[in-house]
Amino acid sequence: MSVNVIERTDARTPRLQVVIWAVPPGKLKAERYRYNAPRSITSKSAAQRWGEQVRREIEAGRPPPQSREGRKKATAEKVEQEAAAEQQRLAAMTVAEWCEEWEANERARRVRESSLIRRRQALRYLCQTKQAGAAGEQGKVLGDKPVAQLSELDLSRVQREMESLHSSTTNTYLTIVRACLNAAHRLGLRPALVGPLRVLRTEPPTERVSLAEDDAERLIAGAEAVGPRHLAVVLAGLDAGLRASEIAGLQVGDIDGDDLHVRRSIAIIRGERVVHPTKSGEPRTLPMSERLAAALRELATSSADGWLLHDRLDRPATRWTVETLLDSAARRAKLSPFGPHRLRHSFATHALRAGIDLETLRRLLGHADIKTTAEYLHSDPSTERAAISRLGAHRRGTARDTAVTQARPSPRPNA
Repeated sequence: MSVNVIERTDARTPRLQVVIWAVPPGKLKAERYRYNAPRSITSKSAAQRWGEQVRREIEAGRPPPQSREGRKKATAEKVEQEAAAEQQRLAAMTVAEWCEEWEANERARRVRESSLIRRRQALRYLCQTKQAGAAGEQGKVLGDKPVAQLSELDLSRVQREMESLHSSTTNTYLTIVRACLNAAHRLGLRPALVGPLRVLRTEPPTERVSLAEDDAERLIAGAEAVGPRHLAVVLAGLDAGLRASEIAGLQVGDIDGDDLHVRRSIAIIRGERVVHPTKSGEPRTLPMSERLAAALRELATSSADGWLLHDRLDRPATRWTVETLLDSAARRAKLSPFGPHRLRHSFATHALRAGIDLETLRRLLGHADIKTTAEYLHSDPSTERAAISRLGAHRRGTARDTAVTQARPSPRPNA
C-alpha cells in the first residue's frame, strides 16, 4: 500500500494533499482515499508521516474524523446516542409527563384547539385517579406512576372515576385515554396495546330545536348589520338549507341566474383544507330566494380566486369560518350561540309549515333517504295548538252538517 503527497497550487492557500491506497476491513482490493493534510503540516515529509498514520487507521477500521467515512460514522454514532438518550428519557416518564408529551405532539399535528381541550380534560381524569396499593400508597395518583407500569386495574379505576359524567362524555374520554396509551406502546413505553375500554350505553341525542320565525328574522338582521359574508352564511342556511361544509365550498361559477348549484363540500383533514363531493355524492340545483341571490352576487363581485367565502386572512373558507361568521351574527342579534346545522333544521321545519311536501324537501336537502329528511322535522307548541284548533273546527263542522241532514225532511215517494 502506498502514500503519495501532492502539493496543491490551484487553491487560494497552498495545501498538501495526501493520496492513500489502503485495504479497509472486509475489502479484498485496495481503495483510494484523498485527504487534505492539516494546516499545521507544512512539509511533504511530515505529510508523508501523517498519511502513513491515517493508512494504518483505515486498515484498522478507524477512518479519520475529517474524512467522509469518518464524518458518516461520527454522525451515525451521534444519532444512535441521541436516540438511546431519548428512549431512556421516555422510558423514565410518568403518566403525567407522557400525557404532556402526547398533548404536545397532538398540538404539533395542528389539532384543533377545542379538541386539545377535550384531550386535556380526559387525561386529567387519568392522572388524578388514585392508585390501588398498600396503605402507604393510598395517597398517590396514577400521574406519578411510570407509564410502563400502568395496569388494567388502574384503567378500571379510571373508568369508575368517569361514571359520574354523561355517558357520551365518558365514552369520548375513554377513547382519548386509549389513544394516548397506545401511542406510548408504539414508542416502546408499554408492553402491550390497550384493548377497547368498556363503553357505556349512550342516551338518545337531544332534539335539535329549530329557530322560530321571528328569531330567524332577527338573525338575518344581525348578520346584515355585521357584514356581507355573515349575511350570505345565514341566508344559505335559512333559505337554502345548505350544510356548513357546502357553504364553505361555494364558488362564483355555482351561481346560475336564480339557481344555485351545490357541487362540493369542504373537509379539514389533519389541518389541511380538502375539497370533497357533497355528502350524498350527488350535486343538486336549488332555486334561490331574492335576498340569497343578492347576497351571493355581492360576494362574487369581490372574489379574486373563484371562492365565494374567505376567512379574515383572505383564505378560502372552511367549516370553522362558517361557524365563526354565524357566531358573530348570533351575538349581534342577541341570540344564544348555536351551530350552523341548526339553520338547516330551521329551513326544513319552516318549509314543512309552508306546506312543502316531504319528497320535495328531501330533494332540496340533498338526502338519499326520506327517513333522514323526517329526522329534521320539528313541531312546536303553537303548531300543535293550531292543529288541535283545526281538528276541533273540522269536528264541529262535521257535526253541524250531520244535524242539518237529519233535520231535513225526507222526500215523499212518488204517488
